[in-house]
Amino acid sequence: LGLPNNRIIHVFGTPNGDLWLVHDIGAVSRFSEGAFTSFTSGQGLPDGRIITLDVSSNGMVWAGTRTGVAYFDGTRFNHAPLPCSPCSINTIGAVENTVYAYGSDHIYEITQEGAKIAIHSNQMPLGLGDIQHLKRTDDGVLWALGKHGFFAFRGTELLPNL
Repeated sequence: LGLPNNRIIHVFGTPNGDLWLVHDIGAVSRFSEGAFTSFTSGQGLPDGRIITLDVSSNGMVWAGTRTGVAYFDGTRFNHAPLPCSPCSINTIGAVENTVYAYGSDHIYEITQEGAKIAIHSNQMPLGLGDIQHLKRTDDGVLWALGKHGFFAFRGTELLPNL
């Protein structure tokens, strides 16, 4: 089939119908127009195991790895600069041309132009623990699901429990 291996750990679809596969060896593959194309560090993915992949509503594909974040420009992956190096990313949540990533005890807001710390670890509630999922909704609220519950932020403000 043209895949680097057959051990797939995640599958994602894009609005245009492409299918993205995350392999357990630090590679991703895209199935588009009847053929697979695979990407590794040679095609711009940060070195290391891919932890998470997310696709925004406009079809932009983002990858979070043990050493950083990259976005797909239609041809290859490009490193998104982060304020930590290396920066192990646990989870990402993509919205349009922005991705929110949790790693190194902070939530980062990342675009193609750069990154900033959106929420510092001292702004996170006790008990959130390692963040496992992030999602920003259309109303601008960033939801974080941790080992001990979920929390919502508007900007850097922690919203009251719902």
